Amino acid sequence: MKKDKSFGSVLALLIIAVLVVGGFSYYIGKLNVSKNQLTAQLINFGRPDLTPTQQAPSPTTLCLAGGDPSITVIAPNGGETYFTDKPFQIKWASCNIPLTSMLTVSVVYNGSTPVPFVNPTSQNSGLYNNYIISSSRINTESWKYGLNYKIKVSLLNNPAVSDTSDKFFAINNPNSDIVYVTSNGVGGVSGAIIKSTDSGNTWQVISKDSLLDIPVGITISRSGDIYLINKSMDAPNYFDSIFKSSDNGVTWKVLNSIGSNSFFMNSIATSPVGDIYVPSNGNISGHILKSTDKGVTWQSYDKSSYFMGGQSIAIDSSGIIYMTENLGTSANPSGRILKSTDSGSTWKNPTNSGVFKMPYGIAISPSGVMYVVNYQNNTILKSTDNGVTWKDTTNGGAFKWPKAIAISPTGVIYVVNGGDYTILKSYDNGATWQKTSYNSDFGQANGIAIK
Repeated sequence: MKKDKSFGSVLALLIIAVLVVGGFSYYIGKLNVSKNQLTAQLINFGRPDLTPTQQAPSPTTLCLAGGDPSITVIAPNGGETYFTDKPFQIKWASCNIPLTSMLTVSVVYNGSTPVPFVNPTSQNSGLYNNYIISSSRINTESWKYGLNYKIKVSLLNNPAVSDTSDKFFAINNPNSDIVYVTSNGVGGVSGAIIKSTDSGNTWQVISKDSLLDIPVGITISRSGDIYLINKSMDAPNYFDSIFKSSDNGVTWKVLNSIGSNSFFMNSIATSPVGDIYVPSNGNISGHILKSTDKGVTWQSYDKSSYFMGGQSIAIDSSGIIYMTENLGTSANPSGRILKSTDSGSTWKNPTNSGVFKMPYGIAISPSGVMYVVNYQNNTILKSTDNGVTWKDTTNGGAFKWPKAIAISPTGVIYVVNGGDYTILKSYDNGATWQKTSYNSDFGQANGIAIK
């Protein structure tokens, strides 16, 4: 009987196809990644003209040789914060588009027509460094600061091949922060409040109150009231006190209802609903003072079963409280972070205490990133997972006994140095640091808050 060769060939091809598809599917399954986490190996499969080092740092597109050309914007892709006149990176991945292809990079404001800010790139490298949106462009286009921007990357000779950021990112004014600093004193007068209305470029003394001895921790509520801790120098009791200002720090009044548990208060914080929290060693170690009526009355809660004495306190946008606690000695410093998810009733340590060397100030960014200053070894630590893990983000900053930290609503980080008369700031989440103009003319800075 004569065999049907064509049927055998078709059958063989079908078997080969099943094996190839099955093997590729198994390979993809072994990668155990999503569309937004595929490796550079898959990108290279469709981009023989690129070496691995030329690929976008975080490729997000599965591409096969011979397929349709495509572009995927990686960053900014939504939620980031950048500042006018300061560079940031644009990243994208592409499939089946040669390295020499020309691309157009545009900014899309609030869903409007894309505006090309960059000349077509010389090559499809997946990365554009030092991209700048200028303040003059913001003014020319009548754009507004805030979460209103997206990036679009398109193929010059075929604009239909393009991609846009999934969500809006923010462009903010780098010189708009109103900063309040507590100082040991100016001109022989103990206790002063120093203010900047331009993100620390210039400073002025707004209050030299004779009632203030050594003002330290300071916070600003959502309603605009300012609260601070004043450390008394009056013997023999040396009780600390809490002051309040309702006129942007010009005048102050003391809140007299905090009771006897007012020793060794250093920090104060307000929650999203306006409750005020102050860690205090008091007559017995491990107390939290709390007010739910803007400081009119206070309750003292004994939490010595959880901690001995809190150093600094911060509250995130959901109301979760974080607090630093110093442990050990100056010769062998240590410390830990404590966390409360029930308005301070119970506390737990979410992280390994070994990373801290006398942690003083703590602050949480609008996006939920946490920062802690290590007083003893001049470092700034950063956590992106609610305090579980930490990494050093000092990055060459000229820190000398940093003791207080605050983050503005626009995302600028400010750090008070305890070893000299300086305040540093970072516009890029701690990647780089620069000094503000604060100096010894304004006295030794202690605490800082941003409005």
